Amino acid sequence: MDDRWASTAHRSSNSFIDRLRHRAAAGFALEACPERRAPPRNVPTFAPPDMRTEEDRHKVHPRNPVVPASWTLGTVLAGLVGLAAPPALAEEPPSYEGHIQCETPGDARTCRIDLWMTRGYRAFSQCQVCHGLDGSGSTIGPSLLDKMQEIDRARFMEVVADGMQGQIGVMPGWKENPNVMRYVDQLYAYLMARSDKVLPGGKIKRYDR
Repeated sequence: MDDRWASTAHRSSNSFIDRLRHRAAAGFALEACPERRAPPRNVPTFAPPDMRTEEDRHKVHPRNPVVPASWTLGTVLAGLVGLAAPPALAEEPPSYEGHIQCETPGDARTCRIDLWMTRGYRAFSQCQVCHGLDGSGSTIGPSLLDKMQEIDRARFMEVVADGMQGQIGVMPGWKENPNVMRYVDQLYAYLMARSDKVLPGGKIKRYDR
């Protein structure tokens, strides 16, 4: 029994050694003997061909941006700011432009108005009772010259048509008064000219008679 076991163990040992020798001869590293590990083979690597066009090579991909060497930080920031900034809007000229002529530029006392602006001046007569003869305010109404600098055109039209609750009293709406609503654009232009100190208070002469 002992002889058969010894013979079987001897054959198994020889078979194991033969397998190890076969693996070593094939160039594989021996797991039990790191010092006998075979050197790595020089396997050539081949990169896939670049199928992009010349134009595509210079494009900046959002996930993998390639910034040209000629670009500086200032160039990149300037481009980002230019993309983020909204387009500049042209400033709208004042509504009274083209309706006033002054003998001495900058001197409101020498200015005259045309027929279109005169209709706004006449419509202002409906406002004088509460806001003063020159629009600078009274004990029962605020200064329109100051208010014109605080509100826009849309708000002006709304208040003139529908009225409003003020700190002192209630301003009535003028939407049923044709003497006001027919010339509300001219009234707005006249008051803006007064508020901008382009026209003086009081009676103003016409230049287109």
